[in-house]
Formats: sequence, structure tokens, C-alpha cells
Amino acid sequence: MKNTLKRIAVTAAAAAAVTALAPMSSASAISRTDCGNRTDFVKISNYGGTQSLCYANAGERSVHIYKVNRLSSGNNRVEFILGGKRYYLDKNRSIVDVEGLDQELTWIKIY
Repeated sequence: MKNTLKRIAVTAAAAAAVTALAPMSSASAISRTDCGNRTDFVKISNYGGTQSLCYANAGERSVHIYKVNRLSSGNNRVEFILGGKRYYLDKNRSIVDVEGLDQELTWIKIY
């Protein structure tokens, strides 16, 4: 009986420790999705607008998207690193590469 109580106590303590640590991990729920005709996703156009990638859900991720010429926030607040510079866009805003720099997008965060 004493050993059983000890085992239960150790199991409960371990479960409590895992539960306490779980909120500290930074989950990244951001996911790539099909753009379709939707305008509420974060949309990245590259290679002169011939290709588009869309992302949904809050979170952040490192990416390597080359020759970006437009990024639209959709119904999101977005922070990102494009060409080594950090930018922030509020909802329903876009940034367009009018100079033809075709920069690389390396990080994106959706709020």
C-alpha cells in the first residue's frame, strides 16, 4: 500500500511538472494554406507575381521565400523580415517591391 501511494505521488508530481512547463513552450500554429480566392490570409507573391504562397493562423516561423515582390497582410497583423529589414503591417495592408529588388523573406509572424 505504501509503495502504491508513493507511485501515485511520483506520477502526480511528474504530471504537474509537465503541465507547468507546457505553457512556456512557444507553439507555432502558423501554417501554409491554399490561397484560393480568399483575401483574409497573409499572401506572399514572388517571381514577378507568377507564384503566391498563403499563410494562416497566429504564430511565427523561419522561411526562405525568394524574389518576393509583394506581401499582403489580409485580415492579420504581420511582422516579417524581408531583405534583412524588419517590417510590420496592420490588417489589410500590403508592401510592394516597386524597385524590383526581389528580396528574400526569412521570417514571418502572424498576430
